[in-house]
Amino acid sequence: NYHVTNINDDWSVPATQPNNWELSNTYRTQTPDRTPAPSFNLTFTYTEDLPNRALLPDTASTPLTSTPPQHSWAYRQEWVNPVIVTTFDSSLADMQPGETRQISNGAEVSYRLPSGMNTLTLPPLYVTGAGLAELTPAQQRAVIGGSTVFTLTLTNPTSVVDTFTVTVGGVPAAWLTYSDSVPMAANETKDIVITVEIPDDAAADVLPLIVDVSTAGGGAQSVQGELTVYTGVVVAVSPATQSTQPGVAVTYTVALTNAESVTRTYALTTADMVTGLPASAEIGAGASTSYTVTAMSMVSGPQPLRVTARTSASGAVGAADAVLDVAQAAQAALQLSPDPLVTGPGATSAFALTVTNRGDATATFDIAVDLPTGWGHRLQLNGSDVVSVTLPPAVLNSVNLTLLVMPNDGAALGDYTVTARAVEHDSGLVAGATSATATVVDRGVQVQILGGPGSIDPREGGTWNVQVRNAGQVEDTFRLGVTGPVAGAAGLSASSVTLAPGAMETVQLSVGNLSTIMPGGYPLQVTATSDGNNNVSDNDQTTVNVNGFEEIDVSWLQVSQTVDDGLSAQFTLVVTNQGSNSAEYSVAVDAGDATATVAEPSIQLPQGATIQIPVTVTAPRSGVYTLDASVTSAGTSGSAAASVTFVFEDNYPMYLPLVTDGEAGTSPSTNTALYLPLVAR
Repeated sequence: NYHVTNINDDWSVPATQPNNWELSNTYRTQTPDRTPAPSFNLTFTYTEDLPNRALLPDTASTPLTSTPPQHSWAYRQEWVNPVIVTTFDSSLADMQPGETRQISNGAEVSYRLPSGMNTLTLPPLYVTGAGLAELTPAQQRAVIGGSTVFTLTLTNPTSVVDTFTVTVGGVPAAWLTYSDSVPMAANETKDIVITVEIPDDAAADVLPLIVDVSTAGGGAQSVQGELTVYTGVVVAVSPATQSTQPGVAVTYTVALTNAESVTRTYALTTADMVTGLPASAEIGAGASTSYTVTAMSMVSGPQPLRVTARTSASGAVGAADAVLDVAQAAQAALQLSPDPLVTGPGATSAFALTVTNRGDATATFDIAVDLPTGWGHRLQLNGSDVVSVTLPPAVLNSVNLTLLVMPNDGAALGDYTVTARAVEHDSGLVAGATSATATVVDRGVQVQILGGPGSIDPREGGTWNVQVRNAGQVEDTFRLGVTGPVAGAAGLSASSVTLAPGAMETVQLSVGNLSTIMPGGYPLQVTATSDGNNNVSDNDQTTVNVNGFEEIDVSWLQVSQTVDDGLSAQFTLVVTNQGSNSAEYSVAVDAGDATATVAEPSIQLPQGATIQIPVTVTAPRSGVYTLDASVTSAGTSGSAAASVTFVFEDNYPMYLPLVTDGEAGTSPSTNTALYLPLVAR
C-alpha cells in the first residue's frame, strides 16, 4: 500500500489523497495491449521524373532511400507525436521569373491500421517563380467619351539589369497610352500607367485588357484585367427621317437621358439648320428631358442632323443622328450626237439621244423636240416609237434613244438647229435640254413601202412594193438594204437604184420561207443610202405578220417485223410537230384482226418537238398484219404504215371416220362407226 501525494500549487501537502491506482492505473489494468495508445507505421513513395528538376536527398529532414526517379522514406508515428513533418529541397534548372512549373507527379502514403493497410494519394505539386507583373485594379469602368487608368507593377526578380517589353491587347490600340519598353534595375519594382481613352463613337461593351510582359533575359508573363465601357448619356432624335421641300421647316423631338448616378450638366450641339435646342441642359441622375426643335434647309438632298451631348465632369458623350431629306425638282441631262448631223431634203436621218436622270428620285420625262418648220421626227427606243421615258435615280438612270429627223422636200441647203427637251411629266417643268445642228446637203432620198399582204403563210412568204425617190438636187445612186429579225429570209429585186432629181423607182421586197419561226409580227425595214454621201439615207418599216400553221410527220421506227416466238410485237411510232404552233394530237393504230395498243393515245407537242410512242401488237394467229397509224389534230393529220408477220404452231383436232368391215349383204346401217382424233404436227 502506497500513496503518491500531489503537492498543491502553494507547496502545501493535502490532508488526504485518493489511492493512485484508482486514478492513473485504471486504463492500464483494463487492456492487454502493450501500447494501447494510437501508433502508425508510415511509408512514403515520392516520384520525380520531370525535366529540369532534381531532388536533393541530403536536405531531407527524414533519411531517404533514393532510386531516381523514386524516393522513399518510412517511420513509426506514436500518439505522443501527432504531427511529423518531412522536408527536403529540390533544384529547379532554368526557372524563369513568373514561370509556373510542375515539380512533382504526386506522392503516395501507405499506412496500417488495426483494420488493415490503407493508401493516401497526394496530387501533383506546382511552383510559381517570382512574378514579373501585376495589374491593378483587376476590373475598371469607363464611360463613353471618358477615360480610365490601370496600374501595371513590374518587378525584376533577378540580380541583373533588364529591359521589360510591354504589349497590351484586347482593347483597341487607338484607345491606349502606355510605355511599351521599360528599363529595370536589379531587383527593382516599378509602376507604369496604362491609360484608356474611350472615343465618342464607341459602343457599350465588356473588353478584356490583356498585358503581356517579356524580359530581355527570356522571362515572360501575361496578366489580364477587364474594362467595362458604359453609356453615360443617351441621346435620341425622332423621327429618324423626314422629307420636305426646300425652305419648308419640319420638327424633331430630341430626348436626353442621364445614365450616370450623379447630376450632370451637358453642352448640346447640333447642325446649323436646327433651331430650338438650348446650349446646355442639367439633368439629374437617371432622369430624362426632351426638346422640340425645328429643321429647315434650302439645299436639296439628304441633310444630316446630329445632336451631341457632352459633360466635362466625367467626359461622357452621347449623340444621335437623323436625316432631313429635302426634295428637289427633277433634273435630266440630254446629249445629241453626231453634231452636226448630215441630212438631205426628204431624207430621214438619225440622232442618238441620251437621256440621264440626274435627280434623286424616279422620274418620268416627256421628250419634246423643236425642229424647223415643216420638218418631222420620230423618237424610238429599241425600234419602237416612244414619247416619254421613266428613269430611276443613280443606277440604270440613263437611256439611249434614236431621234429620227425628216427635213421636208423643199428644205433649203444649210445648217438648222434641232433641240430636245426633257419635261418632268408631273410638274411640266423642263428638267433639261440640249441642241445639235442638222446640215441639209444637196442629196436626199425618200423610201416608202407601198403595201403588201396583211399576213403571210410562213411556208409561202410574201412580196411588198417599195418606192425609192431621189429627193435631192443632183442625180444619185442609192444602195438598198433590209434589216429586221426576218431580214435573213428577205431580199430586194435590186440592190441599188440610180435616179435623177425627183425621179422614183419601185422595187420588190420578197420574204421567203419562215416556217421555222414562231407566229407573230416582225418589223422589217428597207433603207436607201446615198452613194454620194453616206450620211444621207431614208428608211421605211412594215410589219410582217406571220401566221401559225400545223404540220406533222409520222413514221414507224420499225417498218416491218417477223415474230416467231410469241403472239405479240413491240413497235415505236415517231411523231414530229413540223408546224409553228403547239398542238394536241390524237393517235390511233388500225391492225386489222390483230390488236394494237397505243401507250399515248393523246399527246401535246410544241413546235419542233418529237415524241416516240410505244405500240404493242397482239395477233390471234400466225399471218401478216398491216399497221396503219394515224395522227390527227385540229389543223392537220399524218399517217404511216408498217407490217408484222407472226409465225407460230397451231394444234387443230381433226376427226376421221373409222368404219369396220360388215358382212356381205348386210345393210350399211349395221356397220359400226368409230372416231379417232388426228392431230396435225
